[in-house]
Amino acid sequence: MKKTLVAIAALTAVSAFAQSSVTISGNFDIGWKAQTHKGTSGTGAKAAGISDGAMAPNRIIIAGTEDMGGGLKAMFMTEIGVNPTNDELLGNRTGNSGIQYDSLLTNAATAAPVLHAGATGYTQSTNRQTWAGASGGFGHIRAGYLVNNSYVLSSQSGYNQTFEGLVGADVFHTAGQSSTGGARGNGLQYNTPALAKGLTATLQYGTANGRQTLETNNSGTKDNFSRTGIKVDYDAGPLKAAIATTSVKTVTASSILNSNAQGEALTAPSNVDSKATLNQYIASYNFGPATVAYLITDTKATVNTTGAVTKTASNQLTVSAPVGAFTLRASMGNLTVKSATATTTDVKGSQFGATYALSKRSTLYAMTGKTKDTGTSKQAWNAERSGTAIGLNHAF
Repeated sequence: MKKTLVAIAALTAVSAFAQSSVTISGNFDIGWKAQTHKGTSGTGAKAAGISDGAMAPNRIIIAGTEDMGGGLKAMFMTEIGVNPTNDELLGNRTGNSGIQYDSLLTNAATAAPVLHAGATGYTQSTNRQTWAGASGGFGHIRAGYLVNNSYVLSSQSGYNQTFEGLVGADVFHTAGQSSTGGARGNGLQYNTPALAKGLTATLQYGTANGRQTLETNNSGTKDNFSRTGIKVDYDAGPLKAAIATTSVKTVTASSILNSNAQGEALTAPSNVDSKATLNQYIASYNFGPATVAYLITDTKATVNTTGAVTKTASNQLTVSAPVGAFTLRASMGNLTVKSATATTTDVKGSQFGATYALSKRSTLYAMTGKTKDTGTSKQAWNAERSGTAIGLNHAF
């Protein structure tokens, strides 16, 4: 009897020690959208019909947690971008504010869009993030394909209170991220525990897609990319604020690989030795009747071999005002890209509309937005863009 009780106690202890759970969540956003891109020469593209991802990106998230005792937990997460209004579904995901069209309207040999260049609203980058990690009293660490600090601050922290998936509020908050390797990449991340009331920090180190360094001794080929980032968040009461800085260094000489492990062709990189730094400053305040947020970004990218410098700067003001189940939303912003001799991009835009909460998870929306570029190197076909979306967003 005593041995039986000891065995039961041991099994109970093991069960309590290693409890695990797996959850499935995500988002589906589908509606009707009309969008027009045009340039001064009469070139452009337009589309109207069932669309997706205007309010929030469509995705499926699988996450797991194992409680290992003593406050220590092991975790994993994979977030898969999906396209519910396209026959590809899991083969691609919706790109922000692009003019969408059915995937059959492509050149089968090259997968290039039949519509005017740049009109595509889809991307084959369906892996939004995948990582494994652990947390405890020390904070949280993770490794894998991570969402970068710059994108977390600009797009996933709730400051942008209008719609990233619709023109008018799609470019200002993400300004400069292309110069620092994009929104995601392989790497390591450490989230601190609370440093003070409402104050935390996130440190990142890593690269873009692929490995941080890739070199051969055959003709001195190399393709090296490193990125570091730090983000500090403050969240207490009605005030919320964050600052982030992201720096990259790129050294590329010739081309190493013609194709990756999946056999997909790789474009040979241009020889480059460059560096770039993106700084972001953002704050929001809940006044009660309305919440106001303001973002400022500045980026400096330098080609070391020539000394050429490109500076990108943006600002965006967003406002949301709840009125019962309705929330009125509006934003305006400006984005400039300057070389040593000219302002190549000068975009001004705005977006406004409303959302209606059907429940805690389901939201109706109607939004409209526009942008206009008066820079010297504006794209001929989308110097002016406008779009309107009406739809339903459901989080599960």
